[in-house]
Amino acid sequence: LRWSILQVLHDSVDNVNLSECKDSVRVITLVLLDMCAGHCVDTDIRFESALCLARMAIYNDTSLQCLYNALSSTSNDVVSKTLFVLVMRLHLQNKNKMILDSILKQLNTSSNWKYRACAAYLLVECGAEVTTDNPASKDNLFSILQQCLWDDPNKEVRRIASDAITALGMRKKAVDLVQKNLEEQSEQLRSQAVISVGTLALKSHRFIKLLLEMVELDPSDTVRLQIIRTFGVLGITDPKIIRTMKDKERGAGGNLAREATRTLKQLGAPSV
Repeated sequence: LRWSILQVLHDSVDNVNLSECKDSVRVITLVLLDMCAGHCVDTDIRFESALCLARMAIYNDTSLQCLYNALSSTSNDVVSKTLFVLVMRLHLQNKNKMILDSILKQLNTSSNWKYRACAAYLLVECGAEVTTDNPASKDNLFSILQQCLWDDPNKEVRRIASDAITALGMRKKAVDLVQKNLEEQSEQLRSQAVISVGTLALKSHRFIKLLLEMVELDPSDTVRLQIIRTFGVLGITDPKIIRTMKDKERGAGGNLAREATRTLKQLGAPSV
């Protein structure tokens, strides 16, 4: 019976105007608070009751503790649902360090891109104030997001990570680091920076000029390949870019020529 009640409530809570049925909400709240109380031995029912309350923006110390306990779950789905209500419905991201730590853990370790994307989205919603009082957390957060820009295999996660960097007031730091790494001796750092240019959508004259120079002069085929791909990601139909891509298609051979052909197609330009 309890599971049936919870299922009905979960299915309907987002489709009902709670302010128009205050008496019913009061009764439902009392039932749910009782179901998530300590005398209920079924931890799953206690969690689902606390979750349902949170979706209605209601909580007490007992239900909140159920949600905090759920952050230690081995289920990514449970953790993701919990983080969503703690941030989006209860707005408690600044009240407990465990919330930010759990978001970062999910972003950094989840094998499912949807959970990583959800974590990045929650960081966008948190905003810059979430790290104001903790410089160490801010540095760790930047490090994880900056790595997402080039390392995450999912395009959507990389895009939301870029949005999160902007929302958290870290964009200038990220752009400065990209600029620095484009000129590093390490092939790996240059390649990562090139991918980040595309993820951050850095379309300024400064970056385009630098990429055009690098695609001609960089000693690494890997870096030049990433630059050609990045021109496609940026979607800029600058005549210099089109001309360079046609030159690569015609004379570079191998992977560079094939990638140049794909980029030209992305940009809507005819191949040679």
